[in-house]
Amino acid sequence: MLKFAAAMPEMATEVRLKLIEQFPAFKDLGKADIDAVTEAHKSTLAANENSQNGTVTLADWVG
Repeated sequence: MLKFAAAMPEMATEVRLKLIEQFPAFKDLGKADIDAVTEAHKSTLAANENSQNGTVTLADWVG
C-alpha cells in the first residue's frame, strides 16, 4: 500500500482522481475483512473455552 501511495505523484492527474474516488470502497472492503477475522477469532476463543471446560470436567470426573 505504501509503494502504491508513493507512486501516486508520478500518475496522471485524472488517474489519481479516479483512484481517490475508490478509497471509500477500498476502506469498506478492508473493514469487512477485519470484521470477518474478528468474528472468526471470537468463534475460536469460544470453542477453545468450551474445550477447556470439557477437559476440566472430565479430569474432575476421573479424579
